[in-house]
Amino acid sequence: MIFSQNKSMMPGMKKLCCLFILLLSACAFTPKTGQELVGQKKAVVKKSLGTPIVSRTENPNKIWSYRIGECSLLVYFDKEDTVQFIDHSGNCP
Repeated sequence: MIFSQNKSMMPGMKKLCCLFILLLSACAFTPKTGQELVGQKKAVVKKSLGTPIVSRTENPNKIWSYRIGECSLLVYFDKEDTVQFIDHSGNCP
């Protein structure tokens, strides 16, 4: 076990580290670029990027807007809530 040799670790820190490891292991998909989200469902986008700053519907499509540092992303979903394409501007990965 990772913590068995470090007796000086604070008890709360041990729990926090275990939670962090558990959360990391639960990540099934972590995109490296926005284009890797194409074909994914809304839940994956939300898990990867968080809650959009703006969400709008242009029937039947939905568009989520994100601002990440100098990067602006527009994520376009089709009527089945699957990412069709992503438009971006600024310094994006």
